[in-house]
Amino acid sequence: ESLPGFDELKKRNADIVAWIKLDGTHIDHPVVRGKDNFEYLTKDADGEFYQGGSIFLDSGNTGDLSDDYIIIHGHHMMRGAMFSDLSLYLEEEFFCEHETGELLTPQGDYALTVLGAGYADAYDGELYHTGADVTLPLQLTDTCIQKRGLDFEKGDKLVMLSTCSGDMTSHRIVVFLRAGKVK
Repeated sequence: ESLPGFDELKKRNADIVAWIKLDGTHIDHPVVRGKDNFEYLTKDADGEFYQGGSIFLDSGNTGDLSDDYIIIHGHHMMRGAMFSDLSLYLEEEFFCEHETGELLTPQGDYALTVLGAGYADAYDGELYHTGADVTLPLQLTDTCIQKRGLDFEKGDKLVMLSTCSGDMTSHRIVVFLRAGKVK
């Protein structure tokens, strides 16, 4: 059964697959999934041209977010827009004080807990690999400059949020989260 609100979102754009919110940030956006990882770089969540793009699910992930490892991308914009607030998690004080969020999907809600934040290379084939054959990335410890230990329970997912590090290179700011299904 669809969650309240998703019917309306799907009427706006059938590509909307989720909604993500991170407490203490400006991150409170619909998540879309395009035919590839380029489609929503310059489209808003309604599918209209917008230079700032959208928050989007990696096209290698399933649209129902049933994968154990989920990658969500977004532009690093000014003044807290899109995924620019991911950089806040690189600061120890912010990281320690802000660790929760939500991922809402038509299939159910997930409580998010921030596990780590750091830098990655966009061409890291293991970290940016999705699909059924994925084993959860081991770089979590090596990649993160901020991290906390947290055990995974059966059914939990690992979510990686990824944004540019402010320039047009392959450097990315990444934030890892545990997504635990809310009963």
